Amino acid sequence: MIRTARFRSYILNCLPCSVSCGVRCFKFTDELKSIYACFRNGRDEWEAECLVCKPGTYMSVANKGALDLQVHVECKKHKKAVAGEMSPAKVTSFCTASGSISDNTVLVAEGAYSFHNVKHHNGYERVDCTSVLFKTVFPDSEIARKF
Repeated sequence: MIRTARFRSYILNCLPCSVSCGVRCFKFTDELKSIYACFRNGRDEWEAECLVCKPGTYMSVANKGALDLQVHVECKKHKKAVAGEMSPAKVTSFCTASGSISDNTVLVAEGAYSFHNVKHHNGYERVDCTSVLFKTVFPDSEIARKF
């Protein structure tokens, strides 16, 4: 939980107000933006949009103010989104580029063959054993060995 002096002073200054101010007591202010950097302005002044969770995740701050945002930051959905953002596994880590001509030729052959199968609506099970077939039919081909 974020319990800095700034947060505590904000909470003490913004305790729920009396009945005279109406139903919506709190607004998403610049001070809240500075405390919670993962939120931006929502659809109106009583809402905040989470930048970490999927777009369109809005929190009302009208009733409890900063506590509404704190509850969201501590929920499973938000924590899961934060963990996904910081995940070291990127798509580029699975594709290695060694730069050799033969590796590029193998990639071109695999891409052309995949395009051919998609274009002609060949199912995965139908072409699953093709790499084994290519290695058997073309034993002297370096491309077929790496296919």
